[in-house]
Amino acid sequence: MALRKSVRFLAFFCIFTLLFSCVFTPAADGNDERFSTYVNMGENAVNNNYAIPNLFRQDGVYTNMKRFPLVVSGGVEYVPLSAFMLYSYVEVGYSSTNDNFFLVNNRTERYISFNVSEGVAFTYDDDLLRLKSAIFNKTRYVPARAVASILGFSCETYDDPVSGVYAFRISDGKSNKTLEQLITPYIEKNKDLINPPAPPDPELPPVMQEDPLEDIAARRIALCYGNIGYTDIATVLRVLNGYGIKASFCVSKDDIEQSGKLVRNIFVSGHNLLLTASAEGDSVEEYAKNFVDGLDNTNESLMRLLKRKTRMCVLPLDIPVEIAENPEFILAVEKAGYVILKPNTDAGDGPDSKTGAYSISGKIKNKITDGFDKTEPATVTAFLWCSDKTQYYTADVANFVKKYNQHTFFAMNEAMLYNS
Repeated sequence: MALRKSVRFLAFFCIFTLLFSCVFTPAADGNDERFSTYVNMGENAVNNNYAIPNLFRQDGVYTNMKRFPLVVSGGVEYVPLSAFMLYSYVEVGYSSTNDNFFLVNNRTERYISFNVSEGVAFTYDDDLLRLKSAIFNKTRYVPARAVASILGFSCETYDDPVSGVYAFRISDGKSNKTLEQLITPYIEKNKDLINPPAPPDPELPPVMQEDPLEDIAARRIALCYGNIGYTDIATVLRVLNGYGIKASFCVSKDDIEQSGKLVRNIFVSGHNLLLTASAEGDSVEEYAKNFVDGLDNTNESLMRLLKRKTRMCVLPLDIPVEIAENPEFILAVEKAGYVILKPNTDAGDGPDSKTGAYSISGKIKNKITDGFDKTEPATVTAFLWCSDKTQYYTADVANFVKKYNQHTFFAMNEAMLYNS
């Protein structure tokens, strides 16, 4: 088994070497500028002897934190490879001919293999990702959330800009304490470091705007996920929660009755629910009646489970286009009291989609940047289908949105659907 695994990874590295060939230039950038005033990040952390840790693993401080602390660059949390290697079942291997490397969770056989020079990675489910590793503190760092999601780990962030404290934690999901519980004693013990008098701002020449996307007006990104019966839906939820994303999920009567606990957890986590039902008939009127009756039944099931109903709905994916766009059909559904989600972004995702993960996220990101008047606020809506690709394109969109403070994720509500 070990031999087969070694041969498999050697093959991956050979493929990467054949496909991509370019000289590796190590990255050495530090933390984002916003952390310059944080007491436990960058030089401030060094000067304070890391009195308030910034990197945790399980229920304790990462053992090599002082040598290899957390780095947040471009809104992405980077951690050293050893943060994952400390799990006895996580193996790290290196190419003998270049800087490529891989990580594998031997319990689940999930793995991610990095081609360093090209900034891409190959995963256990045959997806090719645009994912960069970096050199910080003279050692190899990896984007923590992406790697954790792929290998099956959880991530948490603590961010208090007022006190100037930031921390990140990787765990296997079995920790006994939250990150806030872990870091609070360090903060209370070192209150003298919090909010020191700020030095006067130096007079600096005007800074040229480097990123034109920072000038784009605010975007609300509202994502709705279908197919909650996906076998690894827990990973999708873990990615959403890890990035602090509030989204929406489309549920049917069968979803509610067969996976009630999951539906409840989705709702309790702060995500919103939309209904769907099948629809068929020999006329527009029959399609509308069949669909509305199905929504009513779904709502009754939701009422029994959560003691609430919703008017938001998603049309079945197999409904004929001429029915879905028929004004009489739409009017009949709306007269029954329902509001239909009409996504303004075609993400190319669905049960039969062959579109790659990063093509899907690319369409959403393009809608954010180029889909509306750049000077006016707008809402981006998209319907997505939970599958093995979902965790990757969700993380990619999240990393993009996090770079720009004016953009936020938003769980759909009736007012938004009315106005979209």
